[in-house]
Amino acid sequence: MIFDWQQDTQEKPQEEHTQFKSRRIILQIDPASFDPDGLKAFGIELIADTEDGYIIGASADIELSELQKKIEKFINQEYGGNKVAEIWEIIDGKKKPELILSPTLFAELYENWLPIKEEQIYTVDVGVACVGTATKLPNYPKRQPYDTDESFTKKVNNWIPKRELTEQEWENLSWERQDEFEEKIIQFYKGKIIKGFQEQGGELGTVRLPDSFSCRIQISGKGLKDLIENYPYIFEISSPDQFSEMLNQEESPDSSSQNFQLEAADSNAPKVCIIDSGIQEMHCLLKVAIDSQNSTSWVPSETGKTPDYVKNGGHGTRVAGALLYPRKIPRSGKEKAICSGETHLNYIDKMSY
Repeated sequence: MIFDWQQDTQEKPQEEHTQFKSRRIILQIDPASFDPDGLKAFGIELIADTEDGYIIGASADIELSELQKKIEKFINQEYGGNKVAEIWEIIDGKKKPELILSPTLFAELYENWLPIKEEQIYTVDVGVACVGTATKLPNYPKRQPYDTDESFTKKVNNWIPKRELTEQEWENLSWERQDEFEEKIIQFYKGKIIKGFQEQGGELGTVRLPDSFSCRIQISGKGLKDLIENYPYIFEISSPDQFSEMLNQEESPDSSSQNFQLEAADSNAPKVCIIDSGIQEMHCLLKVAIDSQNSTSWVPSETGKTPDYVKNGGHGTRVAGALLYPRKIPRSGKEKAICSGETHLNYIDKMSY
């Protein structure tokens, strides 16, 4: 794999394909014991941690020097090599596109890729990680039995600047990656950002989280293929979210959503708690499934307030929509909600948007 990376760097014509500083690497790990944050010890940035035991990483060192040192220590039974045994397989990042593509988009592209013309234009939503290898968000202090209110408050006050410093470093990296994404993907392939980087800020516009950003783009088939196979920091590519589109539409008396009615879930239906940026609880596609009495905010001084302030329909709102409408939103008729639930607005989400 390292040899292929080196050959690719030397042979790829820059006028036909863009070059990236890092390479994507996929690790199959022991999910019961491997700590994804431990990737930094191998010089690898954590991009995404999947539920089925795979980790998507990015390495600026195409020789994977630190990882090779750990493997050699394990082979020689030296101190510091034990953790590498929890990595079961090392895979070239091009080999498993299903880890970053939504199931629908994976089926569409990889069942029909050959007949697709490179000039064809696609509209997709992309998510890009901005964590880096230098920082780690410190855990919120755990209150011990012996802590007084005063001592625990002191711990929290000591933690807040560390969190703010981490988020500032993430933000700096985010700006760097947004510039790179615009230059090496959007401009190189003559694409277009539809939604994104600072919607109201006068620049291109993206929904930003503390450690990532996302945007909707239009791009040629050739550019999309390069994005899927080679852009190292991508953690998700999906078709535009139908629920988000409906949230952004102005509701009117003749809106098609008025022809569909969501009914309350059965009493024995699953209950789900969403911890996110809040929810538009009175939205017509959601409200009968929301247990508003048990919804709350953990943001100091805002207990009881749960609106979703994130632009473009909200983030927690979209999560709730994906949960209630996993396949599609009906245009007419009636359906029972498959679950009911409450929303919890958490402190870090609120402070970060």
